[in-house]
Amino acid sequence: MGTRHGMQSLFVWLAAGCSLAFAGCGDGGREAKPTANKNAAESATRAADAKTVESPTAPQAIRLAIHVGDRFPLVKRLDQFLKQVTPNGNVLTHHSSLELSLSMTVEELIERGPRRGQLRLGAKFHHVKFSQNVPGAETHYDSDNPPATVPLEIQGYHGLKDNGFSFWIGADHQILEIVEFDKFIDRCVENVPADKRVFVRSTLARSAGADGIANFIDDSIGLLPNRDVTLGDSWARSRQIVQPVPMHISTRYTLTELTSDEAQVNILGTITPSTTYGPDDQQSRGVEVQVKKGHSIGSCTINRRTGLPIDSRVDQELSMRVKLANKVEFDQFKTTVTTIRIYPASKIERTAASEQRKAN
Repeated sequence: MGTRHGMQSLFVWLAAGCSLAFAGCGDGGREAKPTANKNAAESATRAADAKTVESPTAPQAIRLAIHVGDRFPLVKRLDQFLKQVTPNGNVLTHHSSLELSLSMTVEELIERGPRRGQLRLGAKFHHVKFSQNVPGAETHYDSDNPPATVPLEIQGYHGLKDNGFSFWIGADHQILEIVEFDKFIDRCVENVPADKRVFVRSTLARSAGADGIANFIDDSIGLLPNRDVTLGDSWARSRQIVQPVPMHISTRYTLTELTSDEAQVNILGTITPSTTYGPDDQQSRGVEVQVKKGHSIGSCTINRRTGLPIDSRVDQELSMRVKLANKVEFDQFKTTVTTIRIYPASKIERTAASEQRKAN
């Protein structure tokens, strides 16, 4: 790891391994056009008034209102900036960008019994764009125009296009189970040379496994409150992250704006070291990474008709300590900007199953 190539490899492992956690603003509201016609002006005023919740101090429900067969496209983008000070005092920087275009389909909703409220969602990837700038090297990838030879560290992303899986979330909007995740990974790596599949599989499992999907849920529907709320109300969530770096995340959400159409939620998180033992591949790679501290701040605009985010952005800052097998240690600092954009409710595609459900 003392060579320049070794340090680049370390950058690639930490950045790429942390970035494939499951892949900003939507319609933004409309403004009435100025008019000299008195009746038109009065109509615009009434329409504007209708968008305001009549009693903002009364408890309001903000919950999912999607049905089996509904399909909604979304884009998730992650920008990561990594800085580390090497033992000899040099400062190395790294930037990576990952953009995932995918669609989510409501596959099953349990309405009765002890599992009431549990929801199965299917995710399918359509387009992947990735770029990174490591000292001395740049990488650019577009799944619509892939290179003839895909670099090993990009193979996991390359296998995402036209691939997908399903997962269950509970009535509390938290991840319960990933359905046949191993088969999803198998499809991702089926074109990877046999002698490289173990590496690519471990990268995918580390970054897009339960923790990665939980990140996606937390940044979108996972922030919905479990009770009716009023302006200024807050609620909290916490969870342990095991891979790729153990950490504990505590997040507080606060309802700051509320109309009949939208809800604005502010996000404030604290990240602390986890007592959970780190992944085995840290030891196998001769590197140990520990979180020292971190925080996150962001906001999410929710469409109240569906409970889906119109626009979500979270900025996270993380301070880590890296220890190599030769006992050399140094600090790393990572900033991650995550945005999610889901199409407005009017553009959600309705399948035949969804239309049949509405007719009944």
